Amino acid sequence: ERNTGDGLTVYSNNTNIPQYRTLPSGTTTWSSAVSVPNWPGAGTPLWVRLEANPDPASNEMILVALDTLYDLRGAVWNGSTFVSTFTLTTGAPYIWQQGFDVAYTQNPADELSYKGLIVYQEGTADGLIRYNIWYSTSQVLSSTNTGASGSAYDLDTGVTLDIPRFIKLAADPSSEKIAIGVEDDQGDLTILIFDGAAQVLNDTLALRNAETALT
Repeated sequence: ERNTGDGLTVYSNNTNIPQYRTLPSGTTTWSSAVSVPNWPGAGTPLWVRLEANPDPASNEMILVALDTLYDLRGAVWNGSTFVSTFTLTTGAPYIWQQGFDVAYTQNPADELSYKGLIVYQEGTADGLIRYNIWYSTSQVLSSTNTGASGSAYDLDTGVTLDIPRFIKLAADPSSEKIAIGVEDDQGDLTILIFDGAAQVLNDTLALRNAETALT
């Protein structure tokens, strides 16, 4: 937690509900395991991501987990417990790679700018990445954003259908921009930029060569 300095870890114990433990700041003993309350998933979590709000006055964190049923679900830590559980998709294309990620916009000049960005892929019908935004100030998760074919959301080259396998986010510590790196099932690498101020994807950089896998 940014504010208290307390530690929080979330993991799978091979059941359908993620477990978590806390470590109070200045101590060396973790708490007993606790189940994330009201978790909506039925599959066993395989990938778990936890991201802290960079606001120094906040204890908030976003949890996102991909399970064995190809479901991507999450919840928000408020400093005491997990609240606001949500389901992003029940049709992730792959489960053996981390085809999602979460990061917060970071602009120290505007404490109200902190937003959590969750990026992922849904299904195998297109190469369009999806994203949702968590608004910390209002405690609301946006609806899913999906662009049109040929837009910055679209990873297809026109040769074959490109489905994201790996997704990694990195926030600029001095602005509201987040870089999104995506490697698809054709071995192509695409970099996109999320503009937190405008809340849109833009500035696509395709690092690929006619479906030739990166080495």
